[in-house]
Amino acid sequence: MVRIAIVDDELPAVEQLREYIERYSAEKGLPVTISAFQDGLSFISDYKPVFDIVFIDIKMPLLDGFETSKVLYKLDKNVCIVFVTNMAKYAVKGYEVDALYFAVKPISYFNISTVMTKAVGRIESRSEKEILLNDAGQIVRLPLSSVYYVEMVKHYAVYHTDMGEYRERARMEELEERLSPCAFARCNNGCLVNLRHVMRIGQDAVYLKAGELHISRPRYKRFVSAFMSYLGGRA
Repeated sequence: MVRIAIVDDELPAVEQLREYIERYSAEKGLPVTISAFQDGLSFISDYKPVFDIVFIDIKMPLLDGFETSKVLYKLDKNVCIVFVTNMAKYAVKGYEVDALYFAVKPISYFNISTVMTKAVGRIESRSEKEILLNDAGQIVRLPLSSVYYVEMVKHYAVYHTDMGEYRERARMEELEERLSPCAFARCNNGCLVNLRHVMRIGQDAVYLKAGELHISRPRYKRFVSAFMSYLGGRA
C-alpha cells in the first residue's frame, strides 16, 4: 500500500491529480490511499509521518509549498516530495528538500505516471524496514534498526530505541508474529530482542549496547539458534 497526500488549494487540480494516480494504481495493480489537504498549514500543523509520497503545490495561501516542504523535510526525511506547479523557474529550490520531481501544470498522465514510477522505485529501494506505532494517540514511524528490544509491561509493548522509548497497547503473541520475520527473537516471556544489536550471549543473559537482558532456560536454545540463523543469513 502506497500512502499519498495531495496538498493543493485548487480543487480541480486535486481531482485531476487524484484521477491520474488512481489510473496508475489500476494499471499497475498498485494499492494506494489518497488524502487531500487545501493548504500547507493544515497539512503540516498536525503532521504524522505516515505518507510515502506528498504532492505539493507551490503557490498556496497561509503557507506556500516551499515553506511547507521545509517543515515536512525536518519531520520526515523518508517521504518523497513532488512539487506540482506552474512556476517551473523555481525548480532548483526543490533540491533544498531533496524533492523527487517537479510536475509543471497543466499536468498530464504521462508526467504523473513517470513520477509515480520513480517514487515507487525509491520506496521499494529502501533497505530500512519500518513499523507504525500508536503511541498515546500519536502515529510514529519507527525504523526497526533503531529498536534494541521490545519489553512487555502490563498491557503495553515498550520499544527501547536509540531515539528513546515508545509504547503502545499490544499482546506478546501479536508482537512476536509481527517482528520475528524481521530478526527479533524472544529471550524470555516478556522480551523480544533485535538480533542485529546482540553483542554477546552468556549462559543466562544476552548483552546489548542498551544493556543486559535475562535469557530464560526454556528459551535459551531457541534464542541461540535464532541468532545463529540470523548470522548465517547475513553472510
